[in-house]
Amino acid sequence: MNPSVISRYHGFGVDCSGDQKADPWNVQDAMCSTANYLAASGASSGTEAGMRKAVFAYNHASWYVDRVFKYKNMYATGGATEVSIGLPSMPYGTSNSSGKSSAAINKAIAVGKTLVGKSPYNFGGGRTAADIARRSFDCSSFVRWAFEQGGVNLGRVDSTTTDTLVRLGKPVKPSEMRAGDLVFFDTYKKNGHVGIVMQDGRILHDGSTHGVWINDMNHFRKVFSGVVRRVVE
Repeated sequence: MNPSVISRYHGFGVDCSGDQKADPWNVQDAMCSTANYLAASGASSGTEAGMRKAVFAYNHASWYVDRVFKYKNMYATGGATEVSIGLPSMPYGTSNSSGKSSAAINKAIAVGKTLVGKSPYNFGGGRTAADIARRSFDCSSFVRWAFEQGGVNLGRVDSTTTDTLVRLGKPVKPSEMRAGDLVFFDTYKKNGHVGIVMQDGRILHDGSTHGVWINDMNHFRKVFSGVVRRVVE
């Protein structure tokens, strides 16, 4: 369980809970260690082929890999929402009224803005109760959390990523994007970063430079390829 010994012998155990031990019986440590092992086994490529290779490295059985991905896809696309739905497994645009949708968007943005300058970026953060309690997010978990405050479910707290968010809702032309739309940027990979369009057209996002911050679209001009999704109608 000693992180320095694990590192010396090229192990995969990670101390995520901050108690100086990589404890397999600690949920946070176990999850981070599993992610570390899978990443080293091929999942860091970000492709389905790489992730399948990683899961196969864990258990050399094709049926097991298929079962894992069956549930992965269920988790990525499942869930209910009080306001609208952009999830592929359910009909889009089931909000009761445009007023309720606007209220949800306004609240998501308003609550998200309270963290501007106060929430440093944490890659992979925002997926445990402890991270959420201390408002420690990355771009996708921040977006998911902000919309949750407005009553909109964009996916599971432990598995929402830019890859799952970009499949929600419906595509929107950049010239037609409006408050509440999700806009994606090609940073470390295609659609690797996501933000929320605000009422004034600026973007509320959680970036690696300033954490939760607000920028105008001109800031992203070199990494914007036109991907916008409307998840609340």
